[in-house]
Amino acid sequence: MKLKNLLFGVIVLTLSCVALSLPARAGAITLEASGTLGPLMSGIDPLKLNGGSFTVTGTLDQNSAPTSVTADSATYNIPGTLDITVGLFDFGNLYGTMTLTDPSSGPDIVAFDFTVSELGFVPIVTATLSLPAGTLNGTELQNYSASVSEPDSMFTFQLPAGSSLLTGTLGITGISSACGETLPSGVPEPGTIGLLAGGLLAVTLVRRRATRA
Repeated sequence: MKLKNLLFGVIVLTLSCVALSLPARAGAITLEASGTLGPLMSGIDPLKLNGGSFTVTGTLDQNSAPTSVTADSATYNIPGTLDITVGLFDFGNLYGTMTLTDPSSGPDIVAFDFTVSELGFVPIVTATLSLPAGTLNGTELQNYSASVSEPDSMFTFQLPAGSSLLTGTLGITGISSACGETLPSGVPEPGTIGLLAGGLLAVTLVRRRATRA
């Protein structure tokens, strides 16, 4: 009898641990931003980007934790999945970050920061996309889609030139979105399903023991 009790406890404990270890979400979230660059808002435009297209695509694990957090923003690393098209320049497999800002007032903001080393030098690039207030629900990774437009949305670059930097800022008009493979609201998450299954199995075992006794 003691052996049966021990086995029963081990089974229930194991099932509970497995269920709790299951992720609440699975899959990747797809990031996209596209539009047209211009006008030139400040600085210079040595690469003739004004009037050209701009696209950013990438993927991020839906369970990724932010690398830094402030009162109204969170920054996430994008691990080598960014593909960038800026005017006639096309770059792929870049690393970068995405910062979601959901302030108490004013527009929400999604910002992408990355560097492009394929040009033989390392320009620093930031795309700041201003979304209508209320687009974001907090700063966790989430689904959203919204139009963006200049001058609130902008593309800024810094190009090394000897001991100085050449900088320029152009507007962006287009759309920004994120789409994840989240479960429908009416479907239990994997962790919930595991806990339910473990509970049902435990109840079944208890009933069988009671019947045999």
